[in-house]
Amino acid sequence: MQSSFFVICAALLGLHGIVAAADNAKATEPDILSTQPQFVDGSYFVETFADPIEGRWVKSKNEMYTGNNDIKQQAAAGTQGIPGDVGLALMGESKRYGIAAPFSKPTVPGKELVVQYELKLDNMIDCAGAYLKLLEADGSKLEEMEEKTGYTIMFGPDKCGNTNKVHLILRFKNEKSGEYKEHHLKSPPTMKNDKLPHLYTFVLKEDNSFEVFIDQVSAKAGSLTSADDWETPFTPPKEIDDPTDKKPADWVDEEKIKDPEASKPEDWDEDAPKQIEDADATMPSGWDVEAPEKIADPAATKPDDWNDDEDGPWEAPQVANPACKVGCGPWTKPMKANPDYKGKWTAPMITNPEYKGVWKAKRIENPAYYEVENPAAFLAPIGSVAVEVWVHKPKGILFDNIVVADSLSKVQDFGAATWKVRVDREKSALKAEEVKANTAAREKKLASGGVMVQVEEYTKMVAEQFAAYPWISFPVLLLFFFMIFKLCRGAERDEEPVYKPRAAAKTKEETEAKPSDQEKKPLKEDGNLRKRAGKGEKEEPEEKEEPEGDKDK
Repeated sequence: MQSSFFVICAALLGLHGIVAAADNAKATEPDILSTQPQFVDGSYFVETFADPIEGRWVKSKNEMYTGNNDIKQQAAAGTQGIPGDVGLALMGESKRYGIAAPFSKPTVPGKELVVQYELKLDNMIDCAGAYLKLLEADGSKLEEMEEKTGYTIMFGPDKCGNTNKVHLILRFKNEKSGEYKEHHLKSPPTMKNDKLPHLYTFVLKEDNSFEVFIDQVSAKAGSLTSADDWETPFTPPKEIDDPTDKKPADWVDEEKIKDPEASKPEDWDEDAPKQIEDADATMPSGWDVEAPEKIADPAATKPDDWNDDEDGPWEAPQVANPACKVGCGPWTKPMKANPDYKGKWTAPMITNPEYKGVWKAKRIENPAYYEVENPAAFLAPIGSVAVEVWVHKPKGILFDNIVVADSLSKVQDFGAATWKVRVDREKSALKAEEVKANTAAREKKLASGGVMVQVEEYTKMVAEQFAAYPWISFPVLLLFFFMIFKLCRGAERDEEPVYKPRAAAKTKEETEAKPSDQEKKPLKEDGNLRKRAGKGEKEEPEEKEEPEGDKDK
């Protein structure tokens, strides 16, 4: 049995060695950063932050952007999925940031439009914006950008308190009135608030349908022409309140008023206290007014190491006085509700006889109304991207791989080559750290445990390795069971065979001897067997004993 255990352990260690060799082979991968794509064919804008941002990104000079000095071009903290890769990091707290970069060419309204970027957090967001603003291509100077600077799309996460959403706001100009309105997406998806890199993608198609992806998985879809998808629909209402209609000065819209004829009763005492002393209460029986509530613990003794000179005079600790089961010390009458208490008097409310109802302005036809059939074609062209956000805490929000293009498939391929590679490697690294910690804990347990602990842990190792590497583990597992089988067969062959001596032939005298009582029973059973056997096969006749004379003949 002991030898079997060591063979099993050897098989498991062999499996562990094979897996370790596979892991070591993975460690010799080429430099991932050098294989990262730097552009998307036909795009309006691509920023991987592989090159210095000076001269390409413009920091606003507006005084509100106190965090611009805390903008760094650096790698994210913690696990690095692509070592050496950097992004645009916001490294200050309780500050506003304003930095932008121009496009190589403005977008084409009505054509498919895709916005995508990666976001990685040093720590989970408590209160901060992490979205992008796509500014109008109106030639405005980026160094003069402010919070109110016109944009076409605002897209990305925003988290503060109970607010947790991925913003999608389209700023649209009404053709008739010339007025801009912000159209907020209804029920937007929530952001991914953890330390892994996440990919946010928005696509607006030529047919006015849109879709939001998080980590290349669809999180929200709809249409610009659907009133159900937007808090403010793109098509204005047909009727509006008349802006010239004002509520008359004599309009009474108070439904209830205090009764002007009511007066305070003469016996109403506003100064009466809410509670008074219960005059009928008496001190409970057993209440000891002389006894203290606390006494020195009679069971306490002075510690042997107590030094009066250093520790001061020793005093026993105070404990509850057992004589105070009912109560001790001075007794006072309890308080009770005052039956004469009425509080401040106020006149009762009555229906206002002059009430005219809730005033509403007259409804008129909306002069700015028209059916917006193709809003995507009338969005203002986009000429730059901006990080214009407020960050309360924590710091360490990193933007990377920003793309604006006209092909969803091309942008998704770019995301697969950048974000997907990064997140998969980070997950693998985190898993490796977890495995390393578990391995250290297991080795400690194996070193301090007995045989049963070792059997239990090695069994767990088999299950874990089989699940993680089935193509390696399955052959080893077959070998493992084959060895078990061989060991068991070998143990059976090692046992000494037990031989029974053959019965000697009976002599004539033993045959003719009268059987004992014990021998009669088997004979009877044999007879029964003969009778049963007679049903299926012919019973051989018994030999008849010949007379002595016949034998001689």
